[in-house]
Amino acid sequence: MPNSQNSFVHVVGSVNFNDGTGRFLFVTPSKGLPGQSASGPTPPNVETGVELIVEESDGTELARIPLSIIRGSDDEDGPEALIDEMVPAHDGMARLKLIHQGKEIALFEAGRAAAQAPSGLTLGMAHPGSTNKRPMSLDTAVDPEPGVTYSIQVRPKGERLWQTIAMGLSVPNVTLDRNQYPDAENALVRIIRTNGFTEAIVGEGTVELRDPN
Repeated sequence: MPNSQNSFVHVVGSVNFNDGTGRFLFVTPSKGLPGQSASGPTPPNVETGVELIVEESDGTELARIPLSIIRGSDDEDGPEALIDEMVPAHDGMARLKLIHQGKEIALFEAGRAAAQAPSGLTLGMAHPGSTNKRPMSLDTAVDPEPGVTYSIQVRPKGERLWQTIAMGLSVPNVTLDRNQYPDAENALVRIIRTNGFTEAIVGEGTVELRDPN
């Protein structure tokens, strides 16, 4: 059954109808609406033979969803098509299988859930010849993990909204460019870790945006 939080998982993938292969390109929690893609409502389902199976870690099937496909306007008869779906989140979901004509063509398994309290942030020295750009990372270094990605959000001092400056990172390292925030002396930064189905803030802090020299 879908969970009680009325939340979803944004699934982006592709299917090649010539060789019967597929890929998951992007899997992350979302507050979108069911039956929608990132660019708006998905078209009515057509007989593509493409399905998404949602499973628990022990293989128990939680849902089976027929998928619509999206083709580029200049490649309507091409072999490749995009999948872009908001899938209702289910308690215990741990695995997604992309199916074409009854055959599994791609598998996504959730990575390990975050298990530590948020870390602080480290801001490195300015780039040579570009004092406005400085590398940033967690105080505690992390290694890439299967099924785990990171996104980085910034909220300059005095502003209300968070700006996502990077997503889908295998490790939470990024370059902050002060030119993007010319009127701010500092900013709040948070790093969000996702295993595809759940997410957690694993790093947060205030960073200086002024020229260190």
